[in-house]
Amino acid sequence: MVDQMPTPEFLLPKSKELSSPRSFHQMPTGVKITLGISGAVLLAILLAAIGLFYQVRGVQDLLTSRICLGAAWVCGFLLISGYARLSGSARWRPIAFVAGCLLFIAIIVMDHVYPTPKAALPSVMKVTSYEILPYVSGKPPQLHMHVQNSSDATMQVTMQSDPYTVTNPPTDYKERKLLEDKLWKRFEAGLDLITTNRPILDVPSNQDSWFLLTGLDNLPHNIIAGTGQNSVQRFYFLSRASDSKGRTLFDSCVYIEPPSPLVVLYCVNHN
Repeated sequence: MVDQMPTPEFLLPKSKELSSPRSFHQMPTGVKITLGISGAVLLAILLAAIGLFYQVRGVQDLLTSRICLGAAWVCGFLLISGYARLSGSARWRPIAFVAGCLLFIAIIVMDHVYPTPKAALPSVMKVTSYEILPYVSGKPPQLHMHVQNSSDATMQVTMQSDPYTVTNPPTDYKERKLLEDKLWKRFEAGLDLITTNRPILDVPSNQDSWFLLTGLDNLPHNIIAGTGQNSVQRFYFLSRASDSKGRTLFDSCVYIEPPSPLVVLYCVNHN
């Protein structure tokens, strides 16, 4: 009589045990460090994407700014869902889903609340010339910006203009471009709103008109006379003309450097 060996029994884990991750506290130290670094990187990307959104939208780039918001939502959702998964508890999954939806709503609100770019009109309004008014000691420099309306109707134009004064400005072309681009971003984003006066002017058809632009700081006598100067003062005038519907007509970025000859110089861009 031959004894039969008992048939071995294989106990398979329940499907829930297969799908549930190990608790974060049960993981090796190396895995914990890797997950912590990954979470920090996702959080950094989320914050950087939101910050970049404000910068890019400030210079009126709609598509790129929305891509930044999308990247912020993806990183935020991965961060939330990842830590919910690590918790090992099923009750955190709906919480993560709700949190991801709330983050998505917040992203949509940011996109709609922050000003969006306005479409530019065809070139019916243009700057024809600049005229520097005589320098006066103790008062800021002033310019006349002459414009021409080439359309067939009178146009109501609103001029937004902010002045900036730069001491000892860079002379290198690339450095000057970086400086002027930085000033223009601040101007477009409305971070300074230095000039509280926003003149509105009705410009007749096929006629010339002018706007008065005023500098930020007063001119000391020694700069006008060109004596005893220890520094160079550059006066920037950044302007944007819009029609009655808020659509951009033209941009202008110029500067002067008293007591140099009465010549208005153009910025590298934004004209």
